[in-house]
Amino acid sequence: MKENMDMFIRKKIQQEQIKVPDSYFKKVNLTLQNLPEKTTKYHLKYVAAVAISSCLLISGTVYAAVNYIEQRMLSIDENEKKKMADYTRNSVKDIDTYSRELTEDEKERMEMLLYDYQVYGKFPENGLEIVDDEKMITADTLAFITEDSMFVLPERALTDEELLQIIDFYYKRDYSLMTSKEDLSCEVFSVDDAVEENAVEQMKTMLHVIYQIETDSLETSLETDINGVCRIEAGDSGQVSYRALYDLDSGRIVEIECISSVDVISEKIKPDNENFAKVGEELAETINRLDSNVIIREIYCDYNVTEDEILTRGTVNYIYRLEDGGCYVVKYNIAADEVTDLFIVPYQEYQQTIDNNATKQAERGIQRIRISINVK
Repeated sequence: MKENMDMFIRKKIQQEQIKVPDSYFKKVNLTLQNLPEKTTKYHLKYVAAVAISSCLLISGTVYAAVNYIEQRMLSIDENEKKKMADYTRNSVKDIDTYSRELTEDEKERMEMLLYDYQVYGKFPENGLEIVDDEKMITADTLAFITEDSMFVLPERALTDEELLQIIDFYYKRDYSLMTSKEDLSCEVFSVDDAVEENAVEQMKTMLHVIYQIETDSLETSLETDINGVCRIEAGDSGQVSYRALYDLDSGRIVEIECISSVDVISEKIKPDNENFAKVGEELAETINRLDSNVIIREIYCDYNVTEDEILTRGTVNYIYRLEDGGCYVVKYNIAADEVTDLFIVPYQEYQQTIDNNATKQAERGIQRIRISINVK
């Protein structure tokens, strides 16, 4: 690979977002910044919360995705989280080190497995062996020594399972650090009543425009964190709830999402460009109702198909490129005939994310199709 593996992984990680509950919206940065090219290389053990906030939601936006990683992080036992956070903070080493460099084959497989971990929820069957000192390591076993912050790699080639264990370890460790109760108490703060009222009213207005629902009976809650992003949840006693992100700097909702407790089971869906275009035009009208000042420059519909030309996941993405360089992205479930997520992001940033994933999708027999829709 032309690109250093550590930099590749860092870029891939920055394209994903874990939605942490209880309003702890932080990008979980794996800090796989420098997987060793030589045994003398190392990488930072973890990134402080203030640094992480700089790579969180560049425009306040969360990329909606299947919440495989979120579910896995939520399954971590509190004792395990505390243990990981404690030994990381208490380590005398400020860096991680490795007993040997990864081979080119290991790097390439790590790249593939990282994608599978993030996109398809491919996790290791067992956790990484974590020990206090080197004497506790079983021969020919991958392990992490807490005392030295060192990964001890067997001289043989690492298996896919072991590479997944490394990836999984970084996610769990950083998640544990960033969500430990010791840290949360000083990182979550409240906003004044006027800001909260404005945020909630914006969300209700958007819900009414997008989903044509009455919002008076919705119960809402709002929390915020040090990144200047508020999380709002709304719902009633039904099977559908809604989430939104409100960016304090811009004073606007930057993402809104519909969550249903009922899975939509659909038959295999064939792409229908004519229908996709019709829906895209209708959604353009919705966006204009949400923001009458917005100028839509171009409209695209992106969708993925399998080798037998079946729509993957039964969803399509609509991209509304704006005059100011931003774009609305609307995720639409064809089977349910509804918007599942809408967010705002710089167009070039979104396009880069899509392009970066294209090669991996092609290797799995998935093709991305883009059609242009007329702007009225």
